[in-house]
Amino acid sequence: MKVEKIIIFTDESFPNGMAATNRIISYVKGFLYHDVNTEVICLRSTESKNNIKNRDTKGAYDGMKYNYLSNSTIKPNSFFLRRLRNFHSNLLLFFYSLKNINNSTVSIYYSSHTIPAIILWVVNKIKGGKLLKEESEHPEVYLNGKGLVSKFLFKNIQYKLFNVHLLMTKNLISYFKSISKIPALHVPMTVDLKRFDPKLRKHHPTINKILYTGQLDDNKDGVDILLNAFSIIVKKHSSYQLYLYGPAKSEESMQKYHDMVEEFGITKHVHFEGLVTREVITEKVLNARILVLPRPDSLQAQNGFPTKLGEYLASGNPTLVTSVGEIPDYLIDGENTFMAKPGDIQSLENKLLEIIENYDVAKLVGKNGRKAAETYFNNINQTKSIINFFK
Repeated sequence: MKVEKIIIFTDESFPNGMAATNRIISYVKGFLYHDVNTEVICLRSTESKNNIKNRDTKGAYDGMKYNYLSNSTIKPNSFFLRRLRNFHSNLLLFFYSLKNINNSTVSIYYSSHTIPAIILWVVNKIKGGKLLKEESEHPEVYLNGKGLVSKFLFKNIQYKLFNVHLLMTKNLISYFKSISKIPALHVPMTVDLKRFDPKLRKHHPTINKILYTGQLDDNKDGVDILLNAFSIIVKKHSSYQLYLYGPAKSEESMQKYHDMVEEFGITKHVHFEGLVTREVITEKVLNARILVLPRPDSLQAQNGFPTKLGEYLASGNPTLVTSVGEIPDYLIDGENTFMAKPGDIQSLENKLLEIIENYDVAKLVGKNGRKAAETYFNNINQTKSIINFFK
């Protein structure tokens, strides 16, 4: 098959968003590097009125074309209006796809919603295109909070609509082989290496900042464990500050973290910065002294691979992670990263102390982390493998 155009369909916020948005951007930049016409289609409105990052419904960001099918990026407050807008967006998706998909088009689907996937399956059948599903999570992760109808469609129909599954981990490949005969292509996590090039840093970090980025969530990323370990660290190294960039799951969760910080007596040492733009995250990651991701062991950790880990490694700064899922398949403790036991506060504390008290050694480990990102998570190489698959 000759691939002349790739269309990425997503319900993630674009171009500013969380981990999935960063993966999409790394894919797009890779495809554009290989001279394949690529466009991002946002399936529905993504922005909450109290935290608007994207206002333009179409345009180009850093050379990447994007288009929101709805006439607004901002989600209505009313449940009825949101359903009405989604219905309208699905109609627009059908007509857009009929116009833009042909037998040299590859569509990549980044969403857990079934109705848009069915629409794309119908159009690709009619027009002769290929439909791919990129998957970085175990399907059970998405089913929390879904209704009975949505669960039935998701489990019994959605994953059978695609020509190929693009799967981030070997564990996901094993799972999908057990439920489907659809071909699978292993595409590890990808990172935009140019975005986090250490050469963009003006000087090596000297301010004692420990940095976490992502959603503030205990189950997914162990934020409670991080706060516990840090509360012990500052008693020995009072110059260190912890910065957390990203939203909490809810106002109640955010209040819980503030209460923890106050109880530990470290309010002046912990900074909750909220959701910020990609440009801010890039600058903060590049200039952090230590980057940390204390992910606990879970179904999500066993089957997924954290996008932010690739970004941390690409910066060349010392990175502390936990030995969960397939992380140990790529990284070695003390060689290209520092690795703590998942769910273990003391192990995380000890590894932080190892970095802080041997920082010259830690800097060399950080440089090796950058080399690991270039080897395993290179967006240019991974997108080339997708193009070659279809050739």
